[in-house]
Amino acid sequence: MRNSFLGWLLLGLFWSGAGVVWGGQPMGNEEDGSLIVPAKNSPLRTITLGGNFSQSLSGYYADTLGSFWRPGNAVLFYNGRTQYNEVEKFTASPGLVLRYLLADREVIFGVNGYYEMIDGRGNNQFGNFGFGGEVLSKWIDARVNYYLPTTADTELGGTQRVTRSGQSTITEYFRSYEAVLGGVDGEVGFLIPGLERYLEVRIFGGYYRFDNPFGDGFSGFKARLEARVLPGLVVGVQWYEEEYLNGGQWVSGVSVQVPFDFWRIFRGKNPFEGAGEAFQFRRREFRERMSEMVVRGTMVSFVGSGEVLFDKKTTYR
Repeated sequence: MRNSFLGWLLLGLFWSGAGVVWGGQPMGNEEDGSLIVPAKNSPLRTITLGGNFSQSLSGYYADTLGSFWRPGNAVLFYNGRTQYNEVEKFTASPGLVLRYLLADREVIFGVNGYYEMIDGRGNNQFGNFGFGGEVLSKWIDARVNYYLPTTADTELGGTQRVTRSGQSTITEYFRSYEAVLGGVDGEVGFLIPGLERYLEVRIFGGYYRFDNPFGDGFSGFKARLEARVLPGLVVGVQWYEEEYLNGGQWVSGVSVQVPFDFWRIFRGKNPFEGAGEAFQFRRREFRERMSEMVVRGTMVSFVGSGEVLFDKKTTYR
């Protein structure tokens, strides 16, 4: 996985420009204001760089979103995320995102699917399917994500313990295992009225449940505050009832999203054209939400068993 981390990132950058070739026709009607592409403030090929920070864990990611099929008011994206933290090291998550805009109602419906490749401890690697759905509107957002492991429990290592007592020697053999957490999470939130005149601040509440094959699962409530200070700058803080999933109950985060068209490099043009608008104080048009980063996952997605006794032998002198 460590060797393929750069490869998945480059693939994401490649697809961030693929819409130039396979993008289809612009969406909507230019006269009634529903046009999404190629509207100046609504790029559908972007890159997001960000980080999350808790009491005992930090994580960093690069997320690319590139449209390559636009039938009518729908857009099909390739979405690739590569991330790093001190526990899982590298994770690559290539996926597809389909979003549909109801321009006159300012509502976006979306579904997505991913395959995650996760570095475990030692040299173990895990696979995980992820499926999600979302509804984005001006005032109310809702999303749910489901995670389905594809890799069985994997042995992490083994130890033995020798105890001598009188004429006998007892040897106990232990093994430890780790596995991907499967489960579901969801949230519903709203845009704070009044503040939306100046910046977008949303408050979310939700619930999660992840199964632990080695013991009690992880479940509880969560809350999140997200402030889009500038069109391309988002800061936030979230709280989880369970500490394990993020290295602490409180997690702060920051991300920067800018247009990025990989193919413009080969035409001798600036691949970040239009990035300046991402850092101007202005109210976003609703259609710009079509290219928002998909919100999903936690910083820790696997669990260890600890030492498990699997054999015991007694010998006599």
